[in-house]
Amino acid sequence: MAETIDKNKETAGATATSKAVHRFIQCILLNLTLPLLPLGLEYALTGTVTNESVTLVASMYAITIGVSSKYKTLLAFAIIVSILFTAAYGSLAKERSRTTQSASVSRAPSPTLDDPPPPDDKEEDFGVRMKRYSIGAIIVIFLIHAGERYVRHVIEREPFWELT
Repeated sequence: MAETIDKNKETAGATATSKAVHRFIQCILLNLTLPLLPLGLEYALTGTVTNESVTLVASMYAITIGVSSKYKTLLAFAIIVSILFTAAYGSLAKERSRTTQSASVSRAPSPTLDDPPPPDDKEEDFGVRMKRYSIGAIIVIFLIHAGERYVRHVIEREPFWELT
């Protein structure tokens, strides 16, 4: 009889672990992956993702994930990242607006003293750098928050979205 009780406890423990892992996977899919859907849709529809889109998503992703964290440190980090990428997005949007306006004024705009010099082959474009940094920030935030959610849902057995 003691063996039956021990096996029932093992089965119950395995089932609880399975449910905890299931909750963790749900959280990863809904909380961490779904907010990145606009990038996937842009790529599916256009075949590319613009520097501006990745930078804007990094800004919004950071703050969205930060406010769902239990840790003040991650929230503070997310706020800083969000502000930085919001500013970068503004710079990229301003640059695009200026480029679009100058292209519509004339087909071959003449350089003025206000225009920045053309980038060297060795110098990387600001937009390309921001895209790379944005992707890096998204990955770092994803991994940090996935670790937090693993602890919350698998180790501490906190339920994810107890809907009734």
